[in-house]
Amino acid sequence: MSWRIPNTVQVALDEVVAAGMQYALEDGGKHYKIKIAGRLAGIIPKGTASKGATDRRPLLNMRAQIRRIINEVKGETE
Repeated sequence: MSWRIPNTVQVALDEVVAAGMQYALEDGGKHYKIKIAGRLAGIIPKGTASKGATDRRPLLNMRAQIRRIINEVKGETE
């Protein structure tokens, strides 16, 4: 089964690349883990139980988590 990254998460991952950082997607048991600079930034469920287009709040929260990690890492390097 193929899997694609939701658009909202892809936009946040594009911000990671634009900030000059690397990210990694790790395959966990029930979730994919997003790591930025070695830190856990969020998880994406593998299953189809999430409501997707009708319930965007979890994806928006993940985007905020990714931005928070970007800012923390940038703050440490300055």
